[in-house]
Amino acid sequence: MDEKLAPLPLRMIRHYNIAVPPSVPPLLSTTFSVIRQGDWEGHTIAVKQVRVYGAAGVVSRIKEDVLNAFKSTPENIFPSTHPDNGIMPLCLVQSIDKLPFVTFISPWMENGSVLDYVAKGCSRVEKLSLILQVARALKLLHENNIVHGNICPGNILITDLGEAVITDCGMRTILSHIFTNVIDRYSAPECVFNFERAELTTMSDVWSFGCVAMELLLEIKPFSACHTDAEIAISLHEQRAPFGNTLMPTVKGSLERLWDILVACFDYNPEARPDMKTLYSNMIQWVEMFK
Repeated sequence: MDEKLAPLPLRMIRHYNIAVPPSVPPLLSTTFSVIRQGDWEGHTIAVKQVRVYGAAGVVSRIKEDVLNAFKSTPENIFPSTHPDNGIMPLCLVQSIDKLPFVTFISPWMENGSVLDYVAKGCSRVEKLSLILQVARALKLLHENNIVHGNICPGNILITDLGEAVITDCGMRTILSHIFTNVIDRYSAPECVFNFERAELTTMSDVWSFGCVAMELLLEIKPFSACHTDAEIAISLHEQRAPFGNTLMPTVKGSLERLWDILVACFDYNPEARPDMKTLYSNMIQWVEMFK
Protein backbone atom coordinates (compact mmCIF):
# COMPACT_ATOMS: atom_id res chain seq x y z
CA MET A 1 0.00 0.00 0.00
CA ASP A 2 1.12 3.55 -0.67
CA GLU A 3 1.71 4.82 2.87
CA LYS A 4 0.98 8.42 1.86
CA LEU A 5 -2.68 7.50 1.38
CA ALA A 6 -3.26 5.93 4.77
CA PRO A 7 -3.62 8.80 7.30
CA LEU A 8 -6.79 10.56 6.12
CA PRO A 9 -10.01 9.90 8.04
CA LEU A 10 -12.91 8.43 6.13
CA ARG A 11 -15.70 10.70 7.32
CA MET A 12 -15.43 14.36 8.24
CA ILE A 13 -12.96 16.76 9.79
CA ARG A 14 -13.22 20.29 11.14
CA HIS A 15 -12.25 23.21 8.93
CA TYR A 16 -9.66 24.53 11.37
CA ASN A 17 -7.51 21.41 10.89
CA ILE A 18 -6.72 22.43 7.31
CA ALA A 19 -4.15 24.94 6.12
CA VAL A 20 -4.38 26.38 2.60
CA PRO A 21 -1.84 29.16 1.94
CA PRO A 22 -3.87 32.10 0.59
CA SER A 23 -0.98 33.21 -1.62
CA VAL A 24 -0.92 29.93 -3.55
CA PRO A 25 -3.01 30.17 -6.74
CA PRO A 26 -5.59 27.44 -7.48
CA LEU A 27 -4.36 24.42 -9.42
CA LEU A 28 -7.71 24.32 -11.20
CA SER A 29 -10.60 26.76 -11.24
CA THR A 30 -13.86 26.12 -13.10
CA THR A 31 -17.42 27.39 -12.97
CA PHE A 32 -18.24 24.72 -10.40
CA SER A 33 -15.12 24.19 -8.29
CA VAL A 34 -11.65 25.26 -7.22
CA ILE A 35 -8.83 22.84 -6.38
CA ARG A 36 -5.85 23.84 -4.24
CA GLN A 37 -2.99 22.09 -2.52
CA GLY A 38 -3.19 22.21 1.26
CA ASP A 39 -1.99 20.65 4.49
CA TRP A 40 -3.77 18.51 7.08
CA GLU A 41 -1.73 17.66 10.19
CA GLY A 42 1.49 17.51 8.21
CA HIS A 43 0.04 15.61 5.24
CA THR A 44 -0.15 17.18 1.79
CA ILE A 45 -3.74 17.10 0.56
CA ALA A 46 -5.91 18.20 -2.33
CA VAL A 47 -8.60 20.66 -1.24
CA LYS A 48 -11.63 20.79 -3.52
CA GLN A 49 -14.12 23.61 -2.96
CA VAL A 50 -17.40 23.20 -4.83
CA ARG A 51 -19.16 26.49 -5.46
CA VAL A 52 -22.70 26.96 -4.14
CA TYR A 53 -24.75 29.65 -5.86
CA GLY A 54 -27.61 31.58 -4.26
CA ALA A 55 -28.51 34.00 -1.49
CA ALA A 56 -26.92 33.56 1.94
CA GLY A 57 -29.91 31.66 3.33
CA VAL A 58 -30.00 29.36 0.31
CA VAL A 59 -26.27 28.66 0.57
CA SER A 60 -26.54 27.78 4.27
CA ARG A 61 -29.47 25.45 3.63
CA ILE A 62 -27.71 23.69 0.75
CA LYS A 63 -24.53 23.23 2.81
CA GLU A 64 -26.59 21.74 5.64
CA ASP A 65 -28.36 19.40 3.18
CA VAL A 66 -25.01 18.24 1.79
CA LEU A 67 -23.68 17.64 5.31
CA ASN A 68 -26.74 15.55 6.18
CA ALA A 69 -26.45 13.61 2.91
CA PHE A 70 -22.82 12.84 3.65
CA LYS A 71 -23.64 11.73 7.20
CA SER A 72 -26.32 9.40 5.86
CA THR A 73 -23.99 7.79 3.31
CA PRO A 74 -24.19 4.02 3.94
CA GLU A 75 -21.45 2.71 6.19
CA ASN A 76 -20.72 -0.09 3.72
CA ILE A 77 -18.86 2.42 1.56
CA PHE A 78 -16.01 2.63 4.02
CA PRO A 79 -14.53 -0.90 3.88
CA SER A 80 -14.26 -0.47 0.10
CA THR A 81 -13.06 3.14 0.20
CA HIS A 82 -9.39 2.38 0.54
CA PRO A 83 -6.42 2.88 -1.81
CA ASP A 84 -5.63 -0.85 -1.71
CA ASN A 85 -8.97 -1.30 -3.49
CA GLY A 86 -8.26 1.46 -5.99
CA ILE A 87 -10.70 3.88 -4.33
CA MET A 88 -9.53 7.16 -2.83
CA PRO A 89 -10.89 8.20 0.58
CA LEU A 90 -13.18 11.22 0.40
CA CYS A 91 -13.50 13.48 3.41
CA LEU A 92 -16.02 16.30 3.90
CA VAL A 93 -14.80 19.39 5.72
CA GLN A 94 -17.31 20.63 8.28
CA SER A 95 -17.45 24.39 8.27
CA ILE A 96 -19.49 26.93 10.20
CA ASP A 97 -18.57 29.80 7.87
CA LYS A 98 -20.97 31.33 5.37
CA LEU A 99 -18.64 31.11 2.39
CA PRO A 100 -20.39 29.73 -0.73
CA PHE A 101 -18.36 26.51 -0.87
CA VAL A 102 -18.71 22.86 0.08
CA THR A 103 -15.20 21.59 0.76
CA PHE A 104 -13.78 18.09 0.38
CA ILE A 105 -10.23 16.84 0.83
CA SER A 106 -8.32 13.82 -0.41
CA PRO A 107 -4.67 12.71 -0.41
CA TRP A 108 -2.41 14.63 -2.77
CA MET A 109 -1.30 12.71 -5.87
CA GLU A 110 1.98 13.99 -7.28
CA ASN A 111 1.50 12.02 -10.52
CA GLY A 112 -1.77 13.79 -11.23
CA SER A 113 -4.58 12.37 -13.32
CA VAL A 114 -4.41 9.28 -15.48
CA LEU A 115 -4.13 11.43 -18.62
CA ASP A 116 -1.27 13.44 -17.09
CA TYR A 117 0.46 10.16 -16.31
CA VAL A 118 0.11 8.45 -19.69
CA ALA A 119 1.13 11.66 -21.47
CA LYS A 120 4.60 11.20 -19.95
CA GLY A 121 4.91 7.90 -21.79
CA CYS A 122 3.14 4.61 -21.14
CA SER A 123 3.25 1.37 -23.07
CA ARG A 124 0.04 -0.25 -24.25
CA VAL A 125 0.47 -2.94 -21.59
CA GLU A 126 0.74 -0.26 -18.88
CA LYS A 127 -2.41 1.44 -20.18
CA LEU A 128 -4.29 -1.87 -20.13
CA SER A 129 -3.16 -2.42 -16.55
CA LEU A 130 -4.50 1.00 -15.51
CA ILE A 131 -7.82 0.32 -17.26
CA LEU A 132 -8.16 -2.99 -15.42
CA GLN A 133 -7.40 -1.31 -12.10
CA VAL A 134 -10.18 1.22 -12.71
CA ALA A 135 -12.58 -1.54 -13.79
CA ARG A 136 -11.85 -3.54 -10.64
CA ALA A 137 -12.38 -0.52 -8.36
CA LEU A 138 -15.64 0.43 -10.07
CA LYS A 139 -16.84 -3.18 -9.88
CA LEU A 140 -16.19 -3.11 -6.14
CA LEU A 141 -18.19 0.09 -5.72
CA HIS A 142 -21.12 -1.36 -7.64
CA GLU A 143 -21.00 -4.59 -5.62
CA ASN A 144 -21.57 -2.36 -2.58
CA ASN A 145 -24.51 -0.62 -4.32
CA ILE A 146 -22.52 2.60 -4.70
CA VAL A 147 -22.79 4.73 -7.84
CA HIS A 148 -19.79 6.93 -8.54
CA GLY A 149 -21.69 9.34 -10.78
CA ASN A 150 -18.75 11.13 -12.39
CA ILE A 151 -16.22 8.72 -13.90
CA CYS A 152 -13.84 10.78 -16.04
CA PRO A 153 -10.05 11.05 -16.47
CA GLY A 154 -9.83 13.90 -13.95
CA ASN A 155 -11.29 11.63 -11.26
CA ILE A 156 -8.77 8.85 -11.86
CA LEU A 157 -5.45 9.64 -10.18
CA ILE A 158 -2.13 7.82 -10.10
CA THR A 159 -0.33 6.94 -6.87
CA ASP A 160 3.42 7.06 -6.31
CA LEU A 161 3.41 3.34 -7.10
CA GLY A 162 1.95 4.01 -10.55
CA GLU A 163 -1.46 2.55 -9.70
CA ALA A 164 -4.83 4.02 -10.64
CA VAL A 165 -7.26 5.10 -7.92
CA ILE A 166 -10.77 6.52 -8.34
CA THR A 167 -11.41 9.76 -6.48
CA ASP A 168 -14.53 11.85 -5.75
CA CYS A 169 -16.43 8.64 -5.06
CA GLY A 170 -20.12 9.43 -4.64
CA MET A 171 -19.53 13.19 -4.60
CA ARG A 172 -21.88 13.79 -7.52
CA THR A 173 -24.70 12.01 -5.68
CA ILE A 174 -24.00 13.83 -2.41
CA LEU A 175 -23.96 17.15 -4.28
CA SER A 176 -27.23 16.50 -6.09
CA HIS A 177 -28.58 19.55 -4.24
CA ILE A 178 -26.15 21.67 -6.28
CA PHE A 179 -25.84 19.91 -9.63
CA THR A 180 -28.64 18.84 -11.90
CA ASN A 181 -27.75 17.79 -15.43
CA VAL A 182 -24.20 18.38 -16.61
CA ILE A 183 -23.24 17.77 -20.23
CA ASP A 184 -19.73 16.50 -20.80
CA ARG A 185 -17.97 13.97 -23.01
CA TYR A 186 -18.26 11.19 -20.45
CA SER A 187 -21.92 11.57 -19.45
CA ALA A 188 -24.34 8.79 -20.37
CA PRO A 189 -27.27 10.00 -22.49
CA GLU A 190 -29.85 9.28 -19.77
CA CYS A 191 -27.94 11.69 -17.50
CA VAL A 192 -28.19 14.46 -20.08
CA PHE A 193 -31.80 14.14 -21.20
CA ASN A 194 -33.52 13.57 -17.88
CA PHE A 195 -34.57 17.20 -17.48
CA GLU A 196 -35.59 17.04 -13.83
CA ARG A 197 -32.53 15.35 -12.36
CA ALA A 198 -29.55 13.48 -13.77
CA GLU A 199 -30.28 9.76 -13.57
CA LEU A 200 -27.10 8.42 -12.00
CA THR A 201 -26.93 4.62 -11.97
CA THR A 202 -24.36 1.85 -12.19
CA MET A 203 -25.18 1.68 -15.90
CA SER A 204 -24.36 5.37 -16.40
CA ASP A 205 -21.04 4.60 -14.70
CA VAL A 206 -20.50 1.82 -17.25
CA TRP A 207 -20.95 4.26 -20.16
CA SER A 208 -18.46 6.67 -18.58
CA PHE A 209 -15.96 3.90 -17.88
CA GLY A 210 -16.12 2.83 -21.54
CA CYS A 211 -15.35 6.40 -22.60
CA VAL A 212 -12.31 6.62 -20.31
CA ALA A 213 -10.98 3.20 -21.32
CA MET A 214 -11.32 3.95 -25.03
CA GLU A 215 -9.66 7.34 -24.62
CA LEU A 216 -6.66 5.76 -22.90
CA LEU A 217 -6.31 3.13 -25.63
CA LEU A 218 -6.91 5.37 -28.65
CA GLU A 219 -5.61 8.68 -27.29
CA ILE A 220 -8.77 10.28 -28.68
CA LYS A 221 -11.48 11.97 -26.63
CA PRO A 222 -15.08 10.73 -26.86
CA PHE A 223 -17.04 12.78 -29.39
CA SER A 224 -13.73 14.27 -30.50
CA ALA A 225 -15.36 16.11 -33.41
CA CYS A 226 -17.58 18.05 -30.98
CA HIS A 227 -16.21 21.33 -29.66
CA THR A 228 -19.16 22.58 -27.58
CA ASP A 229 -21.64 21.14 -25.10
CA ALA A 230 -24.40 21.77 -27.64
CA GLU A 231 -22.63 19.62 -30.24
CA ILE A 232 -22.19 16.82 -27.70
CA ALA A 233 -25.88 17.03 -26.79
CA ILE A 234 -26.85 16.80 -30.47
CA SER A 235 -24.60 13.76 -30.95
CA LEU A 236 -26.22 12.07 -27.96
CA HIS A 237 -29.70 12.98 -29.19
CA GLU A 238 -28.87 11.41 -32.57
CA GLN A 239 -27.52 8.34 -30.72
CA ARG A 240 -24.06 8.52 -32.23
CA ALA A 241 -21.29 6.34 -30.82
CA PRO A 242 -18.66 8.26 -28.80
CA PHE A 243 -15.84 6.80 -30.90
CA GLY A 244 -17.70 6.05 -34.12
CA ASN A 245 -19.07 2.74 -35.33
CA THR A 246 -16.09 1.65 -37.41
CA LEU A 247 -13.19 -0.29 -35.95
CA MET A 248 -10.21 2.05 -35.88
CA PRO A 249 -6.96 0.92 -37.53
CA THR A 250 -5.08 1.38 -34.25
CA VAL A 251 -7.06 -1.41 -32.59
CA LYS A 252 -7.08 -4.00 -35.34
CA GLY A 253 -5.53 -7.36 -34.66
CA SER A 254 -5.12 -8.43 -31.04
CA LEU A 255 -7.16 -5.48 -29.71
CA GLU A 256 -10.29 -6.17 -31.76
CA ARG A 257 -11.86 -8.28 -29.01
CA LEU A 258 -11.23 -5.52 -26.46
CA TRP A 259 -12.89 -3.03 -28.81
CA ASP A 260 -15.98 -5.27 -28.91
CA ILE A 261 -16.01 -5.53 -25.10
CA LEU A 262 -15.83 -1.76 -24.62
CA VAL A 263 -18.25 -0.81 -27.42
CA ALA A 264 -20.95 -2.68 -25.48
CA CYS A 265 -20.73 0.11 -22.88
CA PHE A 266 -22.26 2.55 -25.37
CA ASP A 267 -25.68 1.00 -25.83
CA TYR A 268 -28.29 3.78 -25.64
CA ASN A 269 -30.50 1.40 -23.68
CA PRO A 270 -28.87 1.39 -20.21
CA GLU A 271 -30.29 -2.03 -19.36
CA ALA A 272 -28.54 -3.53 -22.40
CA ARG A 273 -25.08 -2.51 -21.21
CA PRO A 274 -22.94 -5.10 -19.41
CA ASP A 275 -22.46 -4.58 -15.69
CA MET A 276 -18.97 -3.95 -14.31
CA LYS A 277 -18.64 -7.52 -13.04
CA THR A 278 -19.21 -8.86 -16.55
CA LEU A 279 -16.97 -6.21 -18.11
CA TYR A 280 -14.13 -6.92 -15.70
CA SER A 281 -14.43 -10.68 -16.21
CA ASN A 282 -14.43 -10.32 -20.01
CA MET A 283 -11.42 -8.01 -19.89
CA ILE A 284 -9.46 -10.35 -17.60
CA GLN A 285 -10.16 -13.25 -19.98
CA TRP A 286 -9.01 -11.14 -22.92
CA VAL A 287 -5.81 -10.11 -21.11
CA GLU A 288 -4.98 -13.76 -20.43
CA MET A 289 -5.41 -14.51 -24.14
CA PHE A 290 -3.42 -11.39 -25.06
CA LYS A 291 -0.47 -12.62 -22.99
